[in-house]
Amino acid sequence: KVSMPLVMGTLPEGYELLAHGTAEQRAAYLDPCMNGEKISCFAVTESTVGSEEDDVALVARRDGDHLVLNGTKIFVASGDVADFAIVVARTDAKASVQDGVSCVVVDRGASGYRIGEAHRTMGFKGINYVELHFEDCKVPVDQVLGEVDKGFGLARSYRDDMRLKISAWCVGMGERLLTGAKEYAKQRQTFGKPIAERQAIQWMVAESATDVRAARYMAYHAAWKKSLGEDAHKEVAMVKVFATEMFNRLADRALQIHGGLGYTKDLPYERFYRDARMMRVLWGSSETMRHDISEYILSEA
Repeated sequence: KVSMPLVMGTLPEGYELLAHGTAEQRAAYLDPCMNGEKISCFAVTESTVGSEEDDVALVARRDGDHLVLNGTKIFVASGDVADFAIVVARTDAKASVQDGVSCVVVDRGASGYRIGEAHRTMGFKGINYVELHFEDCKVPVDQVLGEVDKGFGLARSYRDDMRLKISAWCVGMGERLLTGAKEYAKQRQTFGKPIAERQAIQWMVAESATDVRAARYMAYHAAWKKSLGEDAHKEVAMVKVFATEMFNRLADRALQIHGGLGYTKDLPYERFYRDARMMRVLWGSSETMRHDISEYILSEA
C-alpha cells in the first residue's frame, strides 16, 4: 500500500538534519524521528511566496541569544501533527534572499507558535496542509539549522530533494496504474474478446509503459547526479515536470480503460486521478519547472 503521508509527512527533513544539524540538534530531532517518536514538517510557503523562496516575508529578528519570529506559513504538510517545524525565515531584512535567510527549528510547544486553518484538498485525505502562525515566537539562536543567514542553499537543496521524491513516487504510482490497467484489459471482454486486443487499448498501454520507463530513468539520472554533489537543479526540474504529468496521463488512461467502473469508488482509480492532479502543483508547478529548465538551457554556451 502506497502512503503519501509516509513519503511526504514523516521525515522529509532527515537529510537536512543529518547534513547540517549539530550533534545536539540531531540528538533532539533526528534520532526521535528515526525512532518514530517525532514527526517533522518544513514551512516555506507563504501567501506571496511559493516553492522558490523568492521573497520570504516571515521575519526572525535577533534579540540577544534568541530569534523572535513573526509571520505566517501556509500549505505546511503535516503541520497539524508535527512535533517541530523547520521554518524558512528572513534573518537579515537588508540582505538579498540568498544572503539573509535562515532555517530555524521551532518546537510545537514554543510560545507564539500557533496552528491555524487546515486547507481541504481534493486528494490525499491522509495528510493535511495547514497554516502555521508565529507571533513573537522566541527561540534560541542555536536552533538555527546550519549557519545564520545561510539558509537559502539549505532550503533550495530541500526543495530539490522533495521534487525528486515526488518524481520517484509518481514513477511507483505509474507502475501501479499500468499493472492494474494491463490486468483489467486482459480480463474485460467486449464483443467476444478481451479489450486488450483492441488497438485503442493497446496504444494506451504502450504509451503508459513508455512514459513510466522514461520517468524512471530520468529520476535515476537526477538522483545519481545529485549524489555526486553536482548541480542537478535542471535535471530535478525536468524529471519533476515529466513524472508528475506522466502520473496524470496514466491516471486518466487507467480510469478510461476501466470505463464506468473506474469512475466509481469501488476501485481506487478515481482516487488516483484526484491525487495525481496535485503533483503538478506541489513543490513547484509545471509552469515553474519549465521556467527553470528554460533558464538553465538558455544560459548554457
